[in-house]
Amino acid sequence: MTVLTTQRLTLTPVAVGDMDDLTALWADAEFTRHIMGRGLSEEEVWFRLLRDIGHWQAKGYGNWSIRETTTGAYVGSVGVLDYRREIDPPFDAPELGWGVAPAFQGAGLAREALEAAL
Repeated sequence: MTVLTTQRLTLTPVAVGDMDDLTALWADAEFTRHIMGRGLSEEEVWFRLLRDIGHWQAKGYGNWSIRETTTGAYVGSVGVLDYRREIDPPFDAPELGWGVAPAFQGAGLAREALEAAL
């Protein structure tokens, strides 16, 4: 497994072991209000996790789980993703994605993680 590190963060490919942290994050109304407008159920989070694990297998890249190096606290995720979204106008290239838990927002962690992932 590839592990990326920055001055403050450790990034690992998303894995089943991230499920509890992801469930808590996606249930947080403050986190989801501009993304989905609602929290996600455990089942919905599980399917997102399986999709992201499969993305690594199919494409060789995907979402990284972000943790503080010193505490191990779950910060969020960041990655390069090819979700083949059905949007208009069509966008048929990989996209950058990130999500940072509200407690960690405003500290430049998403940028730091994204720079490492690229």
